[in-house]
Order: sequence, then structure tokens, then C-alpha cells
Amino acid sequence: MPPGNTRRRRDERLYAALLLECPRHHREHYSDALMDMFRHRRDERLRSNERLGVGFWLFILRDLFVSGWKERREPLEPNGRGGIRTGPGGDGMKGWVDDLAYASRRLWRSPGFSATALVILVLGIGVNSTAFSVVNSLLFQPPPFADPDAIVDVLQDSDDGRANSTSFPAFQDIARTPDVFASVGAITTTGAFLEQDVQMASITVQYATSHYLTVLGLSPSRGRWFDESEDEVDAAATAVVSHRMWLDHLGGDPDIIGSTLRIGGGNVTVVGVGPAEYNGGVGPATNDLWMSISAMKVTGARWQSLTRRQDHPFVVTARLLDGVSVDAAQTAMTRLAEDLAATYPVLNTDRSITVLPLIGAGLSPDAYSAIVPAAALVMVLVALVLLIATLNLANLLLVRTAARAKEIAVRLAMGAGRGQLMRVVVSEALVLAALGGVGGLAMAFWVTNMLSRTRLDLGTPITLDIQLDPKVLAFTAAVSIVAGLLFGLVPALRVTSRDVSASLRDDAGEKIGARRRPSRGLVTAARRGKCLRG
Repeated sequence: MPPGNTRRRRDERLYAALLLECPRHHREHYSDALMDMFRHRRDERLRSNERLGVGFWLFILRDLFVSGWKERREPLEPNGRGGIRTGPGGDGMKGWVDDLAYASRRLWRSPGFSATALVILVLGIGVNSTAFSVVNSLLFQPPPFADPDAIVDVLQDSDDGRANSTSFPAFQDIARTPDVFASVGAITTTGAFLEQDVQMASITVQYATSHYLTVLGLSPSRGRWFDESEDEVDAAATAVVSHRMWLDHLGGDPDIIGSTLRIGGGNVTVVGVGPAEYNGGVGPATNDLWMSISAMKVTGARWQSLTRRQDHPFVVTARLLDGVSVDAAQTAMTRLAEDLAATYPVLNTDRSITVLPLIGAGLSPDAYSAIVPAAALVMVLVALVLLIATLNLANLLLVRTAARAKEIAVRLAMGAGRGQLMRVVVSEALVLAALGGVGGLAMAFWVTNMLSRTRLDLGTPITLDIQLDPKVLAFTAAVSIVAGLLFGLVPALRVTSRDVSASLRDDAGEKIGARRRPSRGLVTAARRGKCLRG
């Protein structure tokens, strides 16, 4: 083989190696054309200089680097970008990845539009995620109790005929009913003041009986729970602080057991720290500490109600015996209600006792049915907020995409599929939606964390414990995707549904019309002149 041919083949192999700097799809479509162009340049150089030299190769390197950089930066230009090939069809997941990467670069180059869109999305998605986290804590969280299906609320009718509370004497009657419940407990919730460091702190207190924690199947994380002797008014006043209060307000004091707290003007001895997985309360509302029935008199609570059947401050919770159904327990409680009506006709006539199984977050069906409509209304309202935000974004994106309408018309005229071009527009919306979802989740985390650290005064001081669990993450992801598709499909359908020839004709007409407008004026003037002379 002549030395010249060997040298040429070596130059071509070197150029082929340099082509690796270009994107793969670019090489796949244009490698032959690029090699032909290289051969032409090489032969021209050899004819003039008889050798290529360093300058020629530097020129080739610069040309390849600039071309590769432009190809990565502007995939919508007519350069064979894989995601928008002029041929019909698509290229699957790779096309989506390329289009999403390109959309990210376009958004980075438009900081004003991107910032505006993200603010709208973060607010809309964040409000929805925050609302859902509260609703999730109220309705969809399983109670942290052992075998919660065996736990029921046992409630007398109040004066208005609703099953929502029980008197303490009736609780004692329920606890003595044989062959129905494994254990029965009762609590009553109220507000109190904790005197600490010469300051008064408002807290939530639950007075609880000795078997209450046994009913839930839980145990204190430190110390003990109340014993049966402390169900009597004149016994020693004791308290069990919730795990959250122990950590947040008492600094996780390891010597908390045996210490004394001054509550409501009386001293109570701390005998335990509640379970870490349960801080009392209902749904996301937490409790600060439990106190024994014997502490009611010392701390200024209404201890006289313990002997009054007409007072109904307690919620009775019980655990069914193995093999006892809710219906069997209801039958037993109906008989007890009839006995109480016969024994105390003035106070208990037509006052039934209802057995209610627990459902989401440990709520009774009565509480659940009261909360569901309010939760649904809140979710509808925040969904409307997101819908308005989505429509505003659709308008912004429509204006932004309209500027590229003629460019897209050229692509369609060259044979690009509408689906591929729609995907380019939708990819930009999906990137915004993904970033908005992350920002919305961060906003929800910040708001729920702030709510968890804020004590709400709703008659009784309430502290919320709201967690962002996998259900909240899944909800946020779903909302983000739906929002992205909604405000992305509208401009995508609009811009790709225009008539291609009309778009191109309009473009050409504007340019030609701009040139001809003065001539039309001259022709009109000339005609008028002829008429006047005639």
C-alpha cells in the first residue's frame, strides 16, 4: 500500500476517534457526512501545503468541540436531535430523558419565567400537601395500639341523645360487666397550668384510670402507670408525662421519675414517662401528661363529678375479650342500659350505651363521620387553589410556547411527529412540576413542623403531631404529575394543532408584506392621481 494511503487511513482513524466528543445520536446520523467533509478538508490542505500540520488539527478540534457543544445545548435546532427527529415515531425512554434534560436547560436560561412558575407551583402544591398531611393524621393513620380491632369506645348518650361521653359511676358499672371486656379504662381531657421556673405554662391534661394503658396494649417508656389504688380520690396524686413533653419541655431529664410537678396549685409526683409511640390526644392532637383520678382533687379538677351520674366528662375505652364480637358487647351494654334505667329512672331513662369500634387514627365512628365532611371541604378548597394556579401556569406556558410556534411548524413540515413535539413542550412542564413538588413538600414540612411546635388555644391548649409519611409523599408526587400534565398539555395541544401551512404562510406573509407595504401605498397614490387628471 502506498505511504500516502497509509497516512490518509491513519488520519481518518484519528478523526473518527475525535468524533467521540460529539453526542452519540449526532454521530449515528452524520458520521459518514462528517468523514466526507474531513476528507475534503484534508485533501484541500494537502494540495496547498503538502502536509496537515498542527494548525489543521487544532481547527478540526475547535470545530468538533463547538459543534458538539451546540448540539447538546440546542437540541431543537435542525441538527438531528434524537428526541425530535424529523422521521415519524419516537425513541422511548431515551427520548424522554433527552427532552427532560433539554427542558431543564431551557428553564435554566429563563430564570424569570422559571422563578415565577415555581413560586406558583410551590404555593399550590405546598398548600395541598400540608392539608393532606393533617387529613392523613386525622383519618388515615392507623392507631399505634396493640390489636386495635379489639378496642372499642363504650359511650352513654348525652342529654342531646348522642353517644359521646360517660359518667364515672357508669364507667364503674361497665367495668364490672362480666364476660365482655378484658379491661376497661376511662379518660377525661382538660386544660391546666404547669408552674415551672416561676412561670405558668398552659398544658393539656388527661385524667386516666389505672387500666387505660392496658386497654391500648401499651407500656410506659420509663417508670410505671397508675395502679388501682390511685383510682380513689383520696390516694396519692401521681402523673405520667407524655414522651414528647418529657423530651421537649423537660429536657429528657433522666431523673424525672420521683420528681414533683406543681399543676393547678397542687403537687403531683411523676411516676412514669408515657410510651414513645403514643402521646395521647385524638388524631394529630397530643396530650402533655396523664394524671391519676386521685390527682383531680389536688389539682382543682371537678372531682365531685366522680360520684354524679348526671355528669358525663369521661370517654370509656375497653378491650374485648377473645371471641367476643362488637355485636355481643353491644347486646351486653343494651342490657346494662336497661338495668340503669330501671335503677335510676330520672337520670337514665332512654339513655342508651353504645359500643363503637375504633377506625382511622383511633377515632370513633361518630367522631369520624363529623370530621370527614370538614376534611373533604378543606381538600376541595385547596384543590381549587391548585387548579387556579395550574390555569395561570398554562397561560404563561402558552405564551412562552407561542413564540416557538413557527419553529415547531417547520419541524412538522419536515416530518417530525406531533407526539414528539408535544413531548418536548410537556417535558418542560413536567420539570417545573417536579421542582414544584419538591418545593411544595419542603413547604409542607416547614408548615407542619411549625404547627407541631405551636400550641393552639382552642378552649383547651392543643399541640399537633403531624408526620410526613409515605402516603403524603405519594400524594405530593401524584398532585405534581397531574398538575404538570394539565398545564403542559394545553399549550402542547394548542401549538401542535395549528395548521402547518397556515403558520408558515403567515410567517412568510408578514415578511413579504413588510417589504411590499410602501409599494402598495405608491400604487394607490398613482391611481388616485390618474383619477384626478381624468
